[in-house]
Amino acid sequence: MSGVLQELPSFEFRDTDVVVASYPKTGTTWVQQIVYMLKNGCQATTGEDENLETRFPYLEFPYPGIRTVAGMPGDRCIKTHLPYSLLPPSIHDCAAKVVYVTRNPRDTAVSYYHFMRLLTTTGFVGTFSDFIDDFLRDEVPYSPFFSHVRSYYSERDNPAVLFLTYEEMQ
Repeated sequence: MSGVLQELPSFEFRDTDVVVASYPKTGTTWVQQIVYMLKNGCQATTGEDENLETRFPYLEFPYPGIRTVAGMPGDRCIKTHLPYSLLPPSIHDCAAKVVYVTRNPRDTAVSYYHFMRLLTTTGFVGTFSDFIDDFLRDEVPYSPFFSHVRSYYSERDNPAVLFLTYEEMQ
């Protein structure tokens, strides 16, 4: 991911971009589906539609890659788990919209634990208690959780940022 992070500062957001941002396991996929439907006339997706990763590429992930995202034509829906402070500077210079979703830390940690155990290449090996200790010590990817949430919460009055919670959406 280090190559992607080197390219991030030069990434150009467009006025028509919608960015769904979150800490992992806080409702990202749910919000992505809602945003995609709103951008596409509230039509539900079908089995013939492209997969979510193609319709809503992950900005800092190697696939499809930041260059591919930059070259996408038209309106773009983009996913990120980066804190607000690490978003490319162009986010401040355009009319792109950011939808941030968070979730209570307990449920986030539980969901993240189960997710990390499923990963085949970097799967978490340890007990739930071990994972909670790592989560609280900010030793899991995209940590620290509370600073991540605060980075977007501090932008809640920005008209280009919508701050949501998983619990509000239930």
